Amino acid sequence: MRPDLALTIAGMAVILFLMWAGGFWLAGRVQPSPMVKHSLRLLGGVALVALTAPAVVVAGTPGVLSALMAVLVMRRGGNILLTMALALLTVHLVRLAMP
Repeated sequence: MRPDLALTIAGMAVILFLMWAGGFWLAGRVQPSPMVKHSLRLLGGVALVALTAPAVVVAGTPGVLSALMAVLVMRRGGNILLTMALALLTVHLVRLAMP
């Protein structure tokens, strides 16, 4: 490996660790407001949507129908394994049915 590349990777790792450790240090010293607490509770769902929405759009009709299936199953049962299985099955069946 080139020395400059190794140095860059090592520097990025150190910066990432310092940011992670600094976040934990700061979290122990700051009392968040109720609005911040509420926002942090919603952050997981927002991140999930931000990660999956582009893939759903790129997949087209099978992706959209699969996402709708996932929302329906999760709302009705709350079982994440069943939700994932049925969403994948939906993609597969829609792709088989499409010309």
